[in-house]
Amino acid sequence: GIVYFIFVVLWGINYNRMDLKDSLIEYYNKTNNMAIKKVEYNEEDLIELYKFLIKKCNETRKKVSEDKYKVMKCNSNYKDTLSRAESVYLNVKILDLDKKGIYAKAKPIFNSNLLCYTGITGIYSPFTGEANVNISSPDIYIPFTTLHEMAHQRGYASEDEANFLAYIACINNKDFDFLTSSSRSSNFFRYSYLYVYSILLLGFSL
Repeated sequence: GIVYFIFVVLWGINYNRMDLKDSLIEYYNKTNNMAIKKVEYNEEDLIELYKFLIKKCNETRKKVSEDKYKVMKCNSNYKDTLSRAESVYLNVKILDLDKKGIYAKAKPIFNSNLLCYTGITGIYSPFTGEANVNISSPDIYIPFTTLHEMAHQRGYASEDEANFLAYIACINNKDFDFLTSSSRSSNFFRYSYLYVYSILLLGFSL
């Protein structure tokens, strides 16, 4: 009972926060003095969004490092990649994520090779507030996974919301390995979030 209580206080309560889509609309209204209640979109809109993501993925893929087998490699070793991720959210102004403070640095998982058998690329520890990354996973997943776990640090418990925020953080970074990782991983989050983001906060229709 005590362990469960601690879990709820430290982490579980975040599952009851406002839906991210509503938070994006609220943020837009607040910063633009508007009163929009919802953003309408249909299946065709989401298809166009998917095409846009594929295009971005193909563009950035041409600019990243590769090994001799033409497999994407990060611009640096895993230690530097985790270090570069530290400041990425400082460039994300939506929802005032750039003002949320400094959090513990993401850490490599000690038994990463064993974790590969499970397909798990990262783990967030709600008791210590640490973002842990499987450094034995393919390089293309490491930047996105790191920022996904860091989104959990910022109180976003939902997996699809953490995926979306990781994507937004990645595209606000100039490093092509982060940009490619985000484009490749973008099929993991809920597209309605990105559509609201693109229409309201970017100000254009895909």
